[in-house]
Amino acid sequence: MGLSNLTTRVWDEKTRKSLDDMIEAKLRRLWFENYEANKALIMKHGSYDNMPQISEAIVVGGGWSLKRNIHELKGVTTPVIACDKVAANVCKFVKPFAVCAVNTEMTKVGDWLTAFRLEMEAQGYSMDDVWFIVPTTVNPEVFDHWTGNKICFVNPSNVSEELVTLTYKETGIPPTIRGSNCGIFSIINAITLCADKIVLLGINYCYLTMDEAIEATRGESFVGLMDITRNNPFDVLGKGFVYATLEWIDMRAELVDIALNAIGHARIINCSEGGIVYEAGLIEPCDFRAWKTFVNEGDKKNG
Repeated sequence: MGLSNLTTRVWDEKTRKSLDDMIEAKLRRLWFENYEANKALIMKHGSYDNMPQISEAIVVGGGWSLKRNIHELKGVTTPVIACDKVAANVCKFVKPFAVCAVNTEMTKVGDWLTAFRLEMEAQGYSMDDVWFIVPTTVNPEVFDHWTGNKICFVNPSNVSEELVTLTYKETGIPPTIRGSNCGIFSIINAITLCADKIVLLGINYCYLTMDEAIEATRGESFVGLMDITRNNPFDVLGKGFVYATLEWIDMRAELVDIALNAIGHARIINCSEGGIVYEAGLIEPCDFRAWKTFVNEGDKKNG
């Protein structure tokens, strides 16, 4: 390796670390600012203690496969926990039990929540019937777009340890894992609310074809994974494989870790139907329509 290449690499590593430190410092400041801005609402609404426990849950994320089976939500009676991004589309078919958001900064979540409120009104539903589950560090502007009166705050353990301790001291809310994204956060909420069966929709951490992965990542940073559930008919280059970004690999590991910790407490069934995370004995694959039919038949027998 030439000296110029080595110098460039070292400079890049130093720059990257410097940028990471800047981002972490910015997030730390926002976490404290958001918590202080939300404190009155936190004291008013509290945490999980004020929510009803549930025995089952359907968690709906914003993965690309959701368009395949979101319509199957129509008629389900299992409580549905929707991520903010897809909440408006979900309530076209069923009224959610809860909506989750995690954003520290505002991003597009205000638009998503406004769209949800408008769709709820169009469907004749009341916002007061739906829980809004958020970390204490959520951007306070989300409450300009949420008109319901059921709010649950979570003290996220993956932020500053100092803030976690302060939050517990001032509000009495014990720390809980938040997860790296809204889908993981929603699954954790379902487990915390005592759901022993959790069905996942739109939780995709893979693409079905190499072309999709190349387009999404510009040809960089993706890997092929064996899809153990089927001979993938969409992948003409390597049947049986799906393709994940490196970020999704981390999220897959996070979800598997959650499933490991849930053994004996919760069964996770992934009905996302599209090159998704499966793990023998931990995360089970299933067609959502088949699962829905099975549940409905069981309800009729019990009824």
